Amino acid sequence: MKSKSIGNLSRTSPYSLIFLAAALLLWAAGGSISIADSSTQRPARDWCGEHGLPESTCTVCNPALASVFKNKGDWCGGHGFPESVCPSCNPATPPSKSSGPAKASTKSRARDWCGEHQMAESDCGICGPGKLAGLSAGQGLKIRLASAEAGNIAGIRSEPARVASLEEQEPVLARVGYDQNRLFRVSPLATGVIRRVRVDLGDRVEKGEVLLEVDSWDIARAKSLYLAALVDARIGELAHDREKSLVQKNISSEQDFQQARAERDRARIQVATTGQQLRNFGMTDREIKQIESNQSASSLLLIRSPGAGTIVEREAVVGQAVAMEQRLLTVVDLQQVWLELSIPEDQVSALHKGLEVRARFQSLAGEERPATLTWIDTTVDPRTRTVKARAELPNKDGRLRQGMFGEASVISKKLGQGILIERDSLVRLEGGDHVFIELDPTLYEIRRVQTGPGAGDRVSILLGLEPGERVASTGVFTLRSELYRSRLGAGCIDE
Repeated sequence: MKSKSIGNLSRTSPYSLIFLAAALLLWAAGGSISIADSSTQRPARDWCGEHGLPESTCTVCNPALASVFKNKGDWCGGHGFPESVCPSCNPATPPSKSSGPAKASTKSRARDWCGEHQMAESDCGICGPGKLAGLSAGQGLKIRLASAEAGNIAGIRSEPARVASLEEQEPVLARVGYDQNRLFRVSPLATGVIRRVRVDLGDRVEKGEVLLEVDSWDIARAKSLYLAALVDARIGELAHDREKSLVQKNISSEQDFQQARAERDRARIQVATTGQQLRNFGMTDREIKQIESNQSASSLLLIRSPGAGTIVEREAVVGQAVAMEQRLLTVVDLQQVWLELSIPEDQVSALHKGLEVRARFQSLAGEERPATLTWIDTTVDPRTRTVKARAELPNKDGRLRQGMFGEASVISKKLGQGILIERDSLVRLEGGDHVFIELDPTLYEIRRVQTGPGAGDRVSILLGLEPGERVASTGVFTLRSELYRSRLGAGCIDE
């Protein structure tokens, strides 16, 4: 009987012998074996807690099973388990008496599982930050925070990545200055003494509004000459009309008539001359008419604003003696300002008038404002090797102020659409650019990206990021520090 059994065994296939041996080993340990498909329901005790897969398919506990699964084509060479139940590729939860078929779960990876940070060990950036060096664009590692509240306390904030226009930009230094085409100097056109100042610094004035009252002997004399010219003109008109009537009656000679007409014309010219002198002092036609009707030669000179704007400088005080062309007030229309640019000489060749300019100011929380390039100097500063340029910048809200410094980007070329993020979101680690992507309030992924053109506080992402993904924009240093905790002895890499 024994020889017959041996003969039968000799005719048995090698795979059957291997399986039988494995089954005997497992029987000796009080277990059972089944090579059914992984989707088949197994008893609750059919589970290898050490390796995270059914005991009946564990090729670590039962090495003889490896060749069986390899011959079936069900093999994961990367992890050394059957592909259908690989704890890393197809993880499963241990079945219970009432659970039915095993279900996938990322928390059941026995070998590839970081219990401290509740993720796969191969994905844990805190336990293995050195893996960053081997990442390609689009690949990443994960970082688990202690709690969502910890992230809030650390000031971590995320913003969705947005699609925007990509452009070639030339970043340059910028300074705000008054638009010289909208600046008005207020000076008296006659000597005198200031009687009254009607405005003060910061006041908004309109064109033609009275700003100052000045007592001036020059204006009194001009008014007197104008009134005298008006009298002479009336006398001349009467003499002319009388001589004309006498000539028609052959009572007066033609020569007397011509003389009277000449006197009348000279009187008219004198009225026009003295009237123009009053206009040169800044008087309006209405005020000149009032002089004629009131017959007043007062010394009062009203100084008016030459344009609409805001009083930004004041030198005038009551009782001050003033001379012609002395600057008393400065009025500026602040609705538009000049942006004075300093452009490196190697960037000038790509620029021309009319290009779009974007200005940013730290004092305005990095707010970006559009402008238009209107002038480029023809000389290079020999000391700084820069070229001066100017852009016109709207200032409807009046928040831009004279002397304010900022940064500007001259848009030299449009490149289409792309993903833009804040430059502060980008971190340079292990020889590559990375961003932190929020997966949930406690879980972040540090992902390698490929950057493209950028300017100012923004940079474009060519590879590794999709629109809408939430990228950490503040608190990036905290996340970076969390990533390298293990190097300070706080991680589980050595466990």
